[in-house]
Amino acid sequence: MYRPLSGNIPDAKTLPWLMSLFDDLTDHPIQLVLDCGLYKAENVLLMCQENITFIQGAKCSVKYVKEALSQLAPTMERHTHYDAATNLYAQKLSINQVFKASASSGYSVTLHAYLDSKRAAEERIRFHQQLQRWEEELKTNQLKEANQTAYKRYFKVSKDRLVEVKEEAVEEKLAYMGYFVLLSNSRMTSAQVLSHYRDKDQVEKAFMNLKDRLNMRRLRMSSERGLEGKLFVQYLALILVSELKHRMEQANLFKDYTLDEVLEAFNRVEYFIHPSFGMTIGEILQKQEKLYEQLNLKIPPR
Repeated sequence: MYRPLSGNIPDAKTLPWLMSLFDDLTDHPIQLVLDCGLYKAENVLLMCQENITFIQGAKCSVKYVKEALSQLAPTMERHTHYDAATNLYAQKLSINQVFKASASSGYSVTLHAYLDSKRAAEERIRFHQQLQRWEEELKTNQLKEANQTAYKRYFKVSKDRLVEVKEEAVEEKLAYMGYFVLLSNSRMTSAQVLSHYRDKDQVEKAFMNLKDRLNMRRLRMSSERGLEGKLFVQYLALILVSELKHRMEQANLFKDYTLDEVLEAFNRVEYFIHPSFGMTIGEILQKQEKLYEQLNLKIPPR
């Protein structure tokens, strides 16, 4: 299915319509995976109301997330919550009363919390270093406009320029370092939810291929029809590039080649089309033949 969509959708109101497009294409349930930057409480509520299965990143600064983390944090680093495969600690908590279905009941949503202890330690060190720099700027009255919010949040300055750290604000900041949170209305485990969420990297890499390898950073089109044509051609090209990448992964070729190197190798295979005799393929080197075989591609007839 190919259909251009607006690139500046502000909320989830278009999701029910978008999901309906898949009704005739598959009998399998569709699951949305949404980045933390797209989080809005009203969007989560709408997906619950429309029975859309989702995994949604959420910010640790959200009130109900902070409350959930305060419950989970004391036991988070127990060995029973550690996952060696991801080197993370994980717990989940039902938050059924956050997204209301009615005055007395809520939708079934689970908060999955993850802790990266190594990242937490690194973030704490960087924060303490920042805190000392901000304190020195206040003491020497060498204030920076970009740090005004931090000054107000973490320090008290008396009339005689005595600087005092707001320990409660600092402790609150430190408490959530290394944590990240995913919301889901599925029945998956925390490990499964995380695995699905990380799969979205494949989509982001596909967009990177569009922008960089397929030259879509600047469209340079003077007509609507030309734009639609270029988008469709790029859509087909992205399918081919994605399939080539998939086959390279299956053949373990990334240890010897980059995607660009494989494309360049195939680009050297020349062909000539004559209106009477059809297509003639030029010389194919042994190295190129081997690539065709490794990628399970048919070698062009000569």
